[in-house]
Amino acid sequence: MRQPSPHPLRAGLLALLASLAGGPLLAGELPLRAPAPTVGAVANPAPGVEIKVHPEGAAAGRAAPARIEGSVDAGSARLRSSFRLDPTGARPMERLETRLEGPAPGPLKMLVIGDTQAGGGGWSRRVNLGGLRFGRALAAAPDAPLAGGASDYEVAWGRLRPDPGADYGEVYSAAAYRAGLGGGLSAEARGEWTGARAAHGLELVQRVGPSTLQAVLARSDTAQQAGHKWGLQYLQAAGNASWKLKFDRAERDYSPLAGPPEARTALVAGAQLPLDRRTTAELAYSRALAVDATAADASLKLSARRLLAHKAQLGVGLSLQEGPQARWGASVSLSLPLEQQAP
Repeated sequence: MRQPSPHPLRAGLLALLASLAGGPLLAGELPLRAPAPTVGAVANPAPGVEIKVHPEGAAAGRAAPARIEGSVDAGSARLRSSFRLDPTGARPMERLETRLEGPAPGPLKMLVIGDTQAGGGGWSRRVNLGGLRFGRALAAAPDAPLAGGASDYEVAWGRLRPDPGADYGEVYSAAAYRAGLGGGLSAEARGEWTGARAAHGLELVQRVGPSTLQAVLARSDTAQQAGHKWGLQYLQAAGNASWKLKFDRAERDYSPLAGPPEARTALVAGAQLPLDRRTTAELAYSRALAVDATAADASLKLSARRLLAHKAQLGVGLSLQEGPQARWGASVSLSLPLEQQAP
């Protein structure tokens, strides 16, 4: 029996990935230089102690900088710390993050002391801080509904930190409570405070079969202004395929706690489709209109990723950026597992 021919787009992507994986890449037309892989090492000098070293590339004529991560497991608690070493740089040794984490008794549930993160409750941006956080684990997905009658919470306090290794800034505190209302519906109320800003909001998540609908409404207040933000998101997953549609709108006077101002309107649409057992394609479109902008910025991206032998991954991508600086882009990436166990 004659087999049906594959879809042209699917066949083209598979052919492109196969050619990239099996031979030279556009030899003589696109000179690509592949740097030698940087190998990280892992050592376990004692039970429960792990040290990882990640060199950050080669440095001509001097010692290469490296990132060192260490962890100590003491029963249910774990101490983590990371540093960046650059012997010939302006800062030879820079501490990045240090924290002690583990389950806590009673209603505290999970306790983290040191450098951690908070936020991300549907409408809130996740921030870095040095201080303490307790309640639900950070890995708990805030956009996944809880079962009816279940609940969790989060409390965080400390000083904001733009990035690991940066200086600590203003005092920050936050609290959130989430409850499952039954029928696949859950609600979360969240508040955040700094010396210059306060914000509070509500998130509703409804799960119906493979589909999830999320709605958020938030308000921010400062001494000079107050504004609102609202948004809707629809997600659907079926096997290894998924797609989403998200729309957000913020008033001019809405001020986020960290990062750039919110776009007045933002639209995001995307889909992920498996082409075969080892290849996945993704299509993403985004359009945002910034505050005081006269034209929107939009982008369209098409990418594919194929699993190779020895856990390697090959990716190709095409992108189109519209707006004041419209441009095309193309990318090819090869991801290799560079971590090896020290003898």
